[in-house]
Amino acid sequence: MISTMNTPVIPAFLLGSLAASAIAATIYVSPLGTHLPPFDTWSKAATNIQDGVNAAVTNDVVLVSNGVYATGSTWDGQTFSRLVIGKAVTVRSLSGPAETVIEGCQTPPPMRCVWMTNGSLEGFTVSNGYALDMGHGGGVYAMLYPLPLRPLVSNCVITMNIASNYGGGIAGGILVGCRVAGNVSLYAGGGSYFSDMYGCTLESNQAYYAGGIYQGLLANCVVRGNAAITVGGVDGCLVSNCLVCGNSGGIGGTTWCTVYNSVICHNQGGWFGGGSYIGTLVNCLVVSNWAVQGGGANRSVLLNCTVCDNIAVSNGGGVWGYDFSNVNCIIYHNVAADGSNWYHDYTYGSNGFSYNSVCTEPAPPESLVINIITNDPGLVGRTNGDYHPPVSSPCINTGVFMAWMTGATDLDGGPRVQDGLVDLGCYELVPEPAAAIAAALLAALCVTRRRP
Repeated sequence: MISTMNTPVIPAFLLGSLAASAIAATIYVSPLGTHLPPFDTWSKAATNIQDGVNAAVTNDVVLVSNGVYATGSTWDGQTFSRLVIGKAVTVRSLSGPAETVIEGCQTPPPMRCVWMTNGSLEGFTVSNGYALDMGHGGGVYAMLYPLPLRPLVSNCVITMNIASNYGGGIAGGILVGCRVAGNVSLYAGGGSYFSDMYGCTLESNQAYYAGGIYQGLLANCVVRGNAAITVGGVDGCLVSNCLVCGNSGGIGGTTWCTVYNSVICHNQGGWFGGGSYIGTLVNCLVVSNWAVQGGGANRSVLLNCTVCDNIAVSNGGGVWGYDFSNVNCIIYHNVAADGSNWYHDYTYGSNGFSYNSVCTEPAPPESLVINIITNDPGLVGRTNGDYHPPVSSPCINTGVFMAWMTGATDLDGGPRVQDGLVDLGCYELVPEPAAAIAAALLAALCVTRRRP
């Protein structure tokens, strides 16, 4: 099942920073305050966020009431920003992003929304920022280094920002439970550049290069509807448990990525690699992507992937290339003018292809394969988006065990190996309990009847 619901998986090293404010003092900010230092009550609240941050000390919480904060500016060392956070404090909205907005400026003089080298930002909409003069992070610049001690941005909506260089929405930082949408980079990373994102949504961002995100980490995220001249979705990232869907560019979904347990679907590549170009995909479902060459994957390593219903205008509906490897995969029901399921480009020789325990047709040249199954995989629910092989499928228990499978899960989150055996594709068949019990009872009955 393809799901767009994500529960943020927060790394252990962040838990302390999220809880640290429990013992901190609180600084209040409200448009209705009287702006009387030390801003320690709502009636004395600062009327702008920057003065509240300036009054805070390490571990304090700056609590911000509802409103649109669109005045003031602070030099951040690169350009002017509406808010600069350079200390270990938490800036938190009272009512969440729907009620609390930090707004930059895109008309002269342009202004970024937030510059962070420390601390955390929680529960804001960050919009209308502009990073000028080859600047990164139109909405938020959140310190690229050092890892993992970068600023934290959580439960924020980062939207309608522009960067002249990298990261239209945000550059750097660690994001948890954020939505990054409708941002533009004039170069790379329409939504994000060099960010670690957990349980976030990246959608409808644009760039010349990498519409969604350029370099970083994605876990339990949705990347959809982004666009670029070159790579529509994700470039140069470690990706796990994500949905990469409906992105478009010269390359559609992902490139130069290592992707685990993810769904890559409905992406469009105007050149090659509708789903993936030059990457490693493990336990992934790659379906309904489109490209000129390599509708599903182009020059990629595929381990226990299901590649179906992809289209290539020219060749290689499922996979294309001169240097790819497929192990324990189902590559079937794809469409192309030449090579519906696979296409080998021999421009650089014939030693770059390999198939080990793969269900596809027709069978690739014998010198390139081990254990090829050409029979239909029997994906009876395919027209309804269900790509689980049934118990009758020739793909059940016909895979080869690999070391990475120990303790690993399939796309459903179940054990990758059942009873010491491996299935082809991204799903591992789980025997129905009733069927297993019935089989055990039948076996016991047969044994009983054989007794003298």
